[in-house]
Amino acid sequence: MSKSSPSGLRIAVLLTFGAQMLDMAGIDLLGMLSKEYMENLPGPLSALGLDVQIYYIGKDGNQAFSDTSKEQPHTEADSPNSATIPAEVTDSTTASRPVPQQERAEQINNNLRGLTAQAYIKAEYSVTSPSVQPGQLDIVMIPGPPPGQQQSKQTLDFVRRHGKYGTTILVVCTGCYVAAQAGILDGRKASAPRALVPQLRKEFSLVKWDDQRRFVKDSSTVSGQSEGELWTSGGICNGLEMVAAFIKEKIPGPMSEAVCAMADVGDKGEYYNSSVGVDNAWWLGQILRALFLGKRSPQLKWREN
Repeated sequence: MSKSSPSGLRIAVLLTFGAQMLDMAGIDLLGMLSKEYMENLPGPLSALGLDVQIYYIGKDGNQAFSDTSKEQPHTEADSPNSATIPAEVTDSTTASRPVPQQERAEQINNNLRGLTAQAYIKAEYSVTSPSVQPGQLDIVMIPGPPPGQQQSKQTLDFVRRHGKYGTTILVVCTGCYVAAQAGILDGRKASAPRALVPQLRKEFSLVKWDDQRRFVKDSSTVSGQSEGELWTSGGICNGLEMVAAFIKEKIPGPMSEAVCAMADVGDKGEYYNSSVGVDNAWWLGQILRALFLGKRSPQLKWREN
């Protein structure tokens, strides 16, 4: 899986445009492999824990980087929960209403990146940080940013260089746009959110899009372009199933089985249970129901007497 760290895992999570929070859930499965997490389990299992280091990348090289010298492992004090949230985020004028996308983007300071559900994550590394360059990482994870966002040249170059080097790349949901823009999907099989596949086939015609599988592993190589394993997933929580399959394959045995059992994931299977046509019919039904409701507010069941 890695050319650089056989005794542990070094992982970067690319967040230059923020991400869907649930797309991030797969990184927690990888984090559960750590010695710190496993130490709470019975002795024989805890002894299997790995050294896991996770780098959250929130800057593309053009953006200011508040501490370019900070290349030390994260500590408890560095956790996202301890990050200083900008005053605008906690101000009472914004706490009670949805924050427009542009305004919300302005609230993000140097080391914070926005997730969905009005959450923030500390992302203190840049695509130019020495710790996240090819040869320093085992895995690059790309959770889904807002669909269609055009990534910067620096971000795309970062992804290309890791693809060419042979770093394993895990792509979740609309992270496929980032990977496709970088060109690392060209000539390879890839999954994506089913509803977006028709558009993706037009926009990125060199990619072999698969809308029948929740996740796809492609081990093929495109010389000089994509040398490493590439895992891609469909929408949102399919990323969890992908990471579960990934750790079971790469770290077979009781540790990966225990992690997936604790998280209760990894049993959906690689293939969808329904066809694209059935899925489309379901969505059409929901749209018609919403049209019938018009502008009436949905009933909040927990407020009923």
